[in-house]
Amino acid sequence: MERIFGIAEARCRLSEIIKLSQDGPVIITFHGRPVAVLIGIKGLTLEQLVTAGSTATPLELLALAKRAREENASDESETSVESVPPSAPQT
Repeated sequence: MERIFGIAEARCRLSEIIKLSQDGPVIITFHGRPVAVLIGIKGLTLEQLVTAGSTATPLELLALAKRAREENASDESETSVESVPPSAPQT
């Protein structure tokens, strides 16, 4: 799916674009020029964002969001593995 949206389209499809941003940055344009980047932050707490946001550059925030996505992915895979009961030993 395209990761670049005009501002009018972004306004109409905001929920969809927010979900898309959880997998990587989405660029918003105005008259064909980039004006914003939407970065999904699922997995980060408000405290982490406020603390990082006061001093972090956009690239540092992007890296923080990427780490959170990776941690969430590994937590979800560990959960799914743990939820499968071990098979009974064969005799």
